[in-house]
Amino acid sequence: MLVVTLTLLFLLSFIGIFISKSMLSPEFISPFGWGVILLLYLVLNHGLYNLSDKVLIIVLLWNFSLFLGVLITRFFLMLKNKKIKNKRSEADFNLLSFGVYRFYYWVSIIGFFPTLYIIYKQTQAIGGDFFYSLRMANTGIIESDISLGIFIYVYVFANIAYFTEFILIKKGSSKKRFVILLLINFILAITTASKSAFLFLMISTLVIYLLKNKIFFPNFKVVKYSFVTIILMISIQTLRDSGSSAKIDGSTLLYTYLLGGLPALDKIVNSEMSSSQFGQNTFSLVINFLKKIGFKENISKNYVNDITYDSYINVPYPTNVYTVIGPIWLDFSYLGVVLSAFFIGILVCFFYIEANKKSWALIVYGYLFCILVLQFFGEYIFTNMSLLLQIILLSYLLYFFSNRKLVWK
Repeated sequence: MLVVTLTLLFLLSFIGIFISKSMLSPEFISPFGWGVILLLYLVLNHGLYNLSDKVLIIVLLWNFSLFLGVLITRFFLMLKNKKIKNKRSEADFNLLSFGVYRFYYWVSIIGFFPTLYIIYKQTQAIGGDFFYSLRMANTGIIESDISLGIFIYVYVFANIAYFTEFILIKKGSSKKRFVILLLINFILAITTASKSAFLFLMISTLVIYLLKNKIFFPNFKVVKYSFVTIILMISIQTLRDSGSSAKIDGSTLLYTYLLGGLPALDKIVNSEMSSSQFGQNTFSLVINFLKKIGFKENISKNYVNDITYDSYINVPYPTNVYTVIGPIWLDFSYLGVVLSAFFIGILVCFFYIEANKKSWALIVYGYLFCILVLQFFGEYIFTNMSLLLQIILLSYLLYFFSNRKLVWK
């Protein structure tokens, strides 16, 4: 069944690249990414549990539903626009003299140092190893009385400002602002002690560069860049685990984080485990909002027949990674898999086509591309809907005010 699944996924990716003529398109990268992960699962001596036919069928169902969402969106947009042109106006992102970008830039600069100070106080309150306490503060596993408050938004403002500067930068121009923003984003990523923070920063930068320069078939530089990304990911994990009792060697670490989500998902799928509250993962944004305004009790996420321990499952190594499908399956089983994948297909296709026409959408698709690449790792749309909406809004405001006289003198 694994060989059949691989064949169908690579066939789907071939159809996707035939339609889009781009290796950066969602109809290619999503099935291809899953195919690569399953191929590695087949050929590597990783020591992880075997996958059941049931979970492989669910992976196929997810990919076909997402692919269908992409195709339908592309079809309707082509009907609307007659022909989709990979053409972007140089003027549509000429924001250097406008206030919105400068506002983002100065929020990043001014908010950076208070954010670092608050994070330092958090780690002091938690105690123990510095990087381990950083991770505990970021995940909320260990709570302290010190909160980032409004400074939590410095992360997204700095991120949007950095990518805006990266899009605007030209050969021979001053790179001072770019270097400052890159440094700020790199340090803020360190404060999360999260591999995904670096992956989203580095992968988005690469994708924006390729789409900006209309390079639809990445070259060998991408391989080198990817290698650096993997090394950085392993380094962050090593630093993070330095204060933890659960330590594993490098190769096992790599196998567990690249491939461990699949057997973890398999265990969940073949168990009776499910969410005890309606849509507690998929509709987390709505649920959190209702809790804030007092319409819903502040109850933590709970699961019926929970087979995990502190959210971990042994595969046989401990992992809390369940792929993009995991939290959706726990909420709504097969129906959730089909509808969620279809929705994501619509979303990513819309922003991919917009990114080829309007530069503001490059930032959004850079983020969404990371989500497509990291589907084997976790779910970043529904469980992080607030962040996605912030990225879309802040990026669109740059475009919305680009033709309006909003100048700071």
